[in-house]
Amino acid sequence: MSGYFFPGADMSLRYSGVVLFFILIILVSNFIVLKDTSVSYAIALVLLAFVSFYWFMGGNLSGRLFWFDLIPSFFIVGWVYGVYLGFFRGNSPDYVVRNFAGMFLYIIYFIMVLSKLDVGRVVRVLFWAAIINAIYSYVFTAWLLFFDGRSYLELLRMYYSPSLSVLGPFMALSLLFSVKNGSPIVGSKARSFSFFLFLLIPYAVLSFSKGYFASVLALVGLALCMVLFRLIRQRKITRAGLLFSFVVILSATALSVNFWDELVFSFSIVESSNAVRSEQAPEIIKEFTLVGKGLGAVLSSGYSRNELAYGFELSYLSIIHKLGFVGVFICFTYVICLVIPLFHIFFRKEDYYSWLAIGGMLFVVPSYGNPMIFSPVIVTLHCCAMYLMRQLVLKKGIELYVQR
Repeated sequence: MSGYFFPGADMSLRYSGVVLFFILIILVSNFIVLKDTSVSYAIALVLLAFVSFYWFMGGNLSGRLFWFDLIPSFFIVGWVYGVYLGFFRGNSPDYVVRNFAGMFLYIIYFIMVLSKLDVGRVVRVLFWAAIINAIYSYVFTAWLLFFDGRSYLELLRMYYSPSLSVLGPFMALSLLFSVKNGSPIVGSKARSFSFFLFLLIPYAVLSFSKGYFASVLALVGLALCMVLFRLIRQRKITRAGLLFSFVVILSATALSVNFWDELVFSFSIVESSNAVRSEQAPEIIKEFTLVGKGLGAVLSSGYSRNELAYGFELSYLSIIHKLGFVGVFICFTYVICLVIPLFHIFFRKEDYYSWLAIGGMLFVVPSYGNPMIFSPVIVTLHCCAMYLMRQLVLKKGIELYVQR
C-alpha cells in the first residue's frame, strides 16, 4: 500500500529523501526562532509521524542493528530513567517534561539506521546545513551593522546560536584538505582553506565565544598532531624536530588562550558570565547523589540561574546532578564518540568520514559552559556524527571478516 503514496521503483529513495529533508530543516531551524526550540521539536515530531505512517503503510524499515547502536540508546534510556526518577521524587511535572527534552530526539539516529540512509546523502545534508547556517550568520551580522546601526566593537558577539556547531564537520574536513591534496567536494588546497575561513569567521569571530574558540584550538591542534604523527611514522622528522614542534605548539596554544582571556576580561558582561559558572559548579557538585535527583530537579540550597530553576550553564555537571551514575555513563559516551574517530584518524587509513565525525563532535567543548547539549540541533548533529562513526566501525568489521 505504501506504493500508492511513493509510487515507482524509487519508493525508498523518495522516502529517504523526505527523511533527509526533515533532518536538514532541523539542522537549520535555529535561525527561524533564535531563542525558541519549539519549532525544532515540532519538525522532529512531524518526522516521527511521517516515519510511523510509512511503516504502518507497509514501508520497509529493515536496517540491522549491532553493538555500536547501544551508544545512542544510552541517551534514550537515560531520558526515560530521568523522567521516571523526576516524577518519583515529586519534581515539578512541567520541569520534568522540559528538562533535557532533546534526549528523546536520539530516536532520529535509529530512524536513520532503520531507513538505511545513504551516507553520501547524509554528508551532503551536513554540507548544505553548514552553508545555510554560515550565510545566515553573515546576513544577520550585516543587518546589525548596516541597518540596525550596531558596532562590532560595541557588541563583539554579533551572532551566537547552537546551530554554529553544524559548521564543525566541514570546518574539520576543509582544514584537513587545506594541507592535503584538496577536497573532492570543495576543490583545491586554496579553495579548501578559503572554505575553512568562510566557516571559521561565524564560528569563532562573530560568535565571540570562548567555547567555540577553544573548539578551533582543539581542531587545529588535532590537525598538527596528525601531521606530526604521520611524519614520525614515516621517519621524516628527528627527535629534535619533534621536540621543537611540541614547544612551538604548546607556546602558541598558551599565547592564544592568554590573549583570549585578556580580551574577555576587558568586557564585564562576558566576564560576569564566567563568574556565574564558577559560582554554579560547587553548588551543583555538593548535591551529587548516586542515583541522581531526576529531571526537573532544583537545588535544595535554593540556588538558580534564572526563573527555570532546574537549568544550568554547566551541562555535564547538570547531567550528573539529574541522572547520577547514569549521567556519568552518558558523559563517558561522549568520550567514546571522540575516541572512535580519533582512533581512525591516527591508526587507520585516511577516511574523511572520521574528520567529519570529529568535526561533528566539536560541540562537546562549548557545551560545557552553555546549556545547549540537548537542544534539537545539537542532538540531530550528534546523530549524524554517530551515523558516520557507524560507517567507520562497519567498514572495519567488513575488512576483518574478509581477512579471515
